[in-house]
Amino acid sequence: MSGSSPLSNDSADICGLPIRDEAAGRDPLERIASDYLESLRKGTPIDLEEIVRQYPEFEGELREFLPLVAAMETWKSQQEMQTLRRPLPETFEITRLGDCRIVREIARGGMGVVFEAEQEPIGRKVAVKLLPWRFPRHSKWCQQFLSEARIAAG
Repeated sequence: MSGSSPLSNDSADICGLPIRDEAAGRDPLERIASDYLESLRKGTPIDLEEIVRQYPEFEGELREFLPLVAAMETWKSQQEMQTLRRPLPETFEITRLGDCRIVREIARGGMGVVFEAEQEPIGRKVAVKLLPWRFPRHSKWCQQFLSEARIAAG
């Protein structure tokens, strides 16, 4: 099975049903804007003139809309950078995280604060890394954190 459909493309074809194209239900401008936004986020922006040549039927909309998309993405990136520049609080008034009792702060850095903790149900000493609230759930910082956690877990 693939995607969110309960039928795979093969079974849909066998049953005589049309095969669903994920992009087919989306507005063409939405698709173009999504591709443009993805290229901006990857650091490889697509030239507006190139997009207009590729989709001349949407020239007016693209010339009006894509610069707005780019401006909003630039603004969002600037806001994230300003947030990252803010210092972490001097102290954290936490004593528990989940089933862990916080013992003491071990270290702090650009990505957060590491605490020594005891996982009480099993009496195991653990290190708990607290990411600042300023990191969005799906940011590159969270991806880096997950990568570090996998390495630390062995």
